[in-house]
Amino acid sequence: MELAGSNKAAMGVAEERLSHALQEQSTLFEQAMVIIDTIDKSCDLTHPDALPSIQHLQQMLEKVTKAQARVAEARGTQEMTGRPLSAMLRQRVAEEKQRIEKLLARVNAVFLTLEQARDSLVPRLDAESRRRSMRTAYQNSMKTI
Repeated sequence: MELAGSNKAAMGVAEERLSHALQEQSTLFEQAMVIIDTIDKSCDLTHPDALPSIQHLQQMLEKVTKAQARVAEARGTQEMTGRPLSAMLRQRVAEEKQRIEKLLARVNAVFLTLEQARDSLVPRLDAESRRRSMRTAYQNSMKTI
């Protein structure tokens, strides 16, 4: 009888851990979406002022990855109890799945935007580098004359 009670308690703890991990992940998803919105609204991603937002997004995505690992671990622990998820938790898992898909779509869109910004910067950087090299070469040749 005590074994059944401890199993039930373990299931409660496992579901609670999963619920907490899902809540943490959800909060991080929302924060990442705010950063993505900021990047999306940035008029010129090639401007140095955009860099902190991009770096902040990268840091946030690292936190999201860690939170997802905690959710997976909590889900594995819950599955080991052998009992199905409660209806509430099944709903939360389904909602988080949708959030993950939405976040991935937004991250991919930002990635494409950043690639376009990079591609527009590269020719300008090459041209500026070439100009500096030519200026330096001209100055060096003038010194030798």
